Amino acid sequence: LKTAAAEAHIELPSRISLPLSFSTSDDPSDSVAVFSGTARQKLADVEFAAQDTAATSQQSITAGLAALKAQEPPVESVVAVDTAVAAPEKKPSAWPSLFRGVGLFVWVNAGVVMFSGAAGAGWFFRSGWPIELMLLAVIFAQLMIYFGSPWLLIPGGLLLGEGILLSYYALSGRWGDWVFLWPLQVFVVFGVLWFSISRAAAAKEPAVLAVLWGRQLLRLAYAAMFLLVMLVILVNVL
Repeated sequence: LKTAAAEAHIELPSRISLPLSFSTSDDPSDSVAVFSGTARQKLADVEFAAQDTAATSQQSITAGLAALKAQEPPVESVVAVDTAVAAPEKKPSAWPSLFRGVGLFVWVNAGVVMFSGAAGAGWFFRSGWPIELMLLAVIFAQLMIYFGSPWLLIPGGLLLGEGILLSYYALSGRWGDWVFLWPLQVFVVFGVLWFSISRAAAAKEPAVLAVLWGRQLLRLAYAAMFLLVMLVILVNVL
């Protein structure tokens, strides 16, 4: 064999080992040769065992995993606690608050006209017209409670303050007192502005503060209107 190999110019290895083998469960008596590495590369046709070799084992594993995954029962989607988003709270409409304020405005004026009788409502509005400013302050107080904005105290407070000051001039007819009472006008304007801005800007819970101010403004407006109506009646009767 060595002479024939030398004549054919074929170099024989110094040692020849038998291929690795193992037994199978199908035929445990026979051994099966294992070709890998360089030994596998020397095979002329490797396609005969393409499904049983390591080269294609990844495809078999992938197919097996896909089959197992298809057999799994469906899992219901569960929203995590940390990712759950609360539904936005639907705020009630502002129209009821606005309607209450406007309704009071209309009701007071209509009541004055109805109860004035044949004399007409002129006797009341000649000295009681500042009540209109107080009614507007009531509307802003209602809106302040609804919107939770303490900044609405500025227009509401100014209207109420102006209504009270002008009630004095309208009831007494002493418009000339404006000459020395004008500082009260400045005090009302700057007092309302300073109080509203300083407190609202520093408020930790502006909505709570707005509700508190709105209710207080309503009480003051109702009290001022009641007092004005009583004074107008007394002035005209007496």
